[in-house]
Amino acid sequence: MTLLACRGLTVEIAGRRVCEALDLQLDAGQCWGMLGCNGAGKTTLLHTLAGLRAAQDGEILLADRPLTAWPDRERARHLGLLLQDNREVFPGTVLETVLIGRHPHLQRWEWEGEADLAKARSALAAVDLAGFEARDVATLSGGEYQRLQIATLLAQAPRVMLLDEPVNHLDLKHQAAILTRLTDMARQAGHALLMVLHDVNLAARYCDHLLLIYGNGETRQGGRDAVLDKPALERLYGCALREIRDGTQRWFMAD
Repeated sequence: MTLLACRGLTVEIAGRRVCEALDLQLDAGQCWGMLGCNGAGKTTLLHTLAGLRAAQDGEILLADRPLTAWPDRERARHLGLLLQDNREVFPGTVLETVLIGRHPHLQRWEWEGEADLAKARSALAAVDLAGFEARDVATLSGGEYQRLQIATLLAQAPRVMLLDEPVNHLDLKHQAAILTRLTDMARQAGHALLMVLHDVNLAARYCDHLLLIYGNGETRQGGRDAVLDKPALERLYGCALREIRDGTQRWFMAD
């Protein structure tokens, strides 16, 4: 089942073409990674797919329906976005913040019920923030705040998750735990993920499909094993790489 798709999508920013006539299809159970150099336009494309900015050409379909045809509240129940470095802290506790993810599921003037509180607490536990409910958000470290943002998205529970550098600020333990949680949810519960990542090795480990953004309008996409190779990555990043194999796992590092 296709959850999000774009057809003939052309996106530009500041005179630079991010993608040209891009056809992309995110099916239930798929975990996509988006790779590219700084400034290539990965965040711009992600925001376009989320409906935050207009494309120059083409269309975006959410569950086979034009994205622009979805009412905001209904769209938020199906599509969620994790912003990059969204450290705009409003006064409140951790629990009050994660409950924001439940707002699309509430009627106007409706308060959160026990079921919403249970989903919020479950989301906090999933990102190792159980017991933080009463903490003031302003007291959180960068990594703790990043995990709170992911918990808020988990509480929202959209079928499609667009994540801009989800492991930014996270230590190794939480990188592995968060990405495992997200990819397991996609594969077991029929969600779809598209994640901007800077670590090629995390993309190789956790993503089954990849989208490469070259920064000149050119893109390359497909299954991980078909797309992720040394020549393609050297061209993408403009530097020499070394490939190391460990059984079926491949690792890439700057040479």
